[in-house]
Amino acid sequence: MRAINWGCGFFLSFVVGVTAASAQTIPELNSVATRPITVLADPGPVVVPTPLPDPTVPANLAAAPNGTNFRAWIFDPRNRSVALGSPGAFVSSNGGAFVFRAANTDGSLYLTLAEGSHVFDVVEPSSLSSSMTRLRHQATVTNGVTSVAGKNADARGYFAVTVTMVNVVATQRLAALNAIANESALTYNPRTPCQLIDQITPNRGLGADLSAGFPRVRQRLPSYGRIRALIVPIDFPDVPGIDNPVTHFTPIADGMRDFYYAQSYGRLAFDFSVLPKWLRMNFASTKHNQGSGVGSGDPGGYRREIVDLTDGLIDYNNYDAVYFLLPKEIPTTSISWVRSPLKPMRSRR
Repeated sequence: MRAINWGCGFFLSFVVGVTAASAQTIPELNSVATRPITVLADPGPVVVPTPLPDPTVPANLAAAPNGTNFRAWIFDPRNRSVALGSPGAFVSSNGGAFVFRAANTDGSLYLTLAEGSHVFDVVEPSSLSSSMTRLRHQATVTNGVTSVAGKNADARGYFAVTVTMVNVVATQRLAALNAIANESALTYNPRTPCQLIDQITPNRGLGADLSAGFPRVRQRLPSYGRIRALIVPIDFPDVPGIDNPVTHFTPIADGMRDFYYAQSYGRLAFDFSVLPKWLRMNFASTKHNQGSGVGSGDPGGYRREIVDLTDGLIDYNNYDAVYFLLPKEIPTTSISWVRSPLKPMRSRR
């Protein structure tokens, strides 16, 4: 959710939200009534889309040099039978620095990989950077044999790989939010002596959790009125949810609602809704490597995968804030902390 602030010298901030807040009329004290949590209808199970089969790698690729043990063909996701024209990939071997490796004009990419684990990011053509972005793949070499996660090699040992298509509308919306979030505090004209200019974090942004003065960052949650908040309970094959999510999360939601209601002197109320069951993800809790400390792993990929799996079940446009809440059994070695535009949070006892 976005940050919330009230009055002279009192400033609180919370998590990042999803829509830009508009100007508000300050309501009277204790004029915004609180409401009990709403239990939504069962949206049904998460439907995992069936991935398209890997395209057929052309037979006339340039011959692989002697000594290479990794063979890939980079195809165009818009037309899976032709090469993309990618310049190549950035490769990190066994945790080392990323090094660029050039692809051939026919889309082939040949590498000599050492034993161990490798990450390679296939790069989009510069002319298509507005509609495509690089895609990360995981490769492993064991006893000289290379495998790629989620991929099958053809009879010649080639893996078909590609990039990610960009949601242009979503990218434009995120750019607009960033522009709002990055407005400097130093340009603000205080309306009262109580509105102290933020000197600690004058240059704000979507990634800033805290600020220490005015102006309020415009993309954050409103300071008064009602906030539509949704709790989405998610669990994983390796960490299934045991508690009833309604009985488990209702006291947590009530506590947060009552806290902000009291701190705002009855001017702000969270209207929480909760799904009645755990939504099972199709990936392990450890997949995005977020258990090794603050900011670790790939929180953006974690968020995108959850949203992609649940977007057909939930209309997120109906809410100002969304929480992806996990079972209390989740170990910190799996997910210790997550930072993202829709900031998934954990409840632990």
